[in-house]
Amino acid sequence: MDESSVSFELGEARVLPRHTHKGYELFLLLKGSVVLELDGTFYGMRPNDVILCDADQVRGAKGDGRNIMFRLGVSEEFLARECGEGAVRLSCNSCADPPGKRRREFGELRRILFRLMVSYFEPSESRTLHIKSALLRLLALLFERFPAV
Repeated sequence: MDESSVSFELGEARVLPRHTHKGYELFLLLKGSVVLELDGTFYGMRPNDVILCDADQVRGAKGDGRNIMFRLGVSEEFLARECGEGAVRLSCNSCADPPGKRRREFGELRRILFRLMVSYFEPSESRTLHIKSALLRLLALLFERFPAV
């Protein structure tokens, strides 16, 4: 798996300047609180909230540094190569959905993200296979259950 096509970050979110780029960027807040801006709308994230940013959406974040956030970036090249898809518009924002809506889908999404974190940050001989498998499960879930309307 090409390291430049998928990126992982785990750490404190203080200030993430407004920006755009190709591909998807998915945020999972593990601890604390963060305000994430997405196309001019602000979302107050709490632990276990998940927000996916589509390609070309303007995004930024502000946190007080007493938080822990996981960020997953997936390039359009990875999508085209592994899924035969370019950027597909998706709508995955646990802060914007009414309480309880897609609860099962968000739960499965969180489980996959936790598996990705473990696979990435605790390397094993089959690390790449575990990461790629979880990424493909994640993308299948997003494409099937979180299409933009």
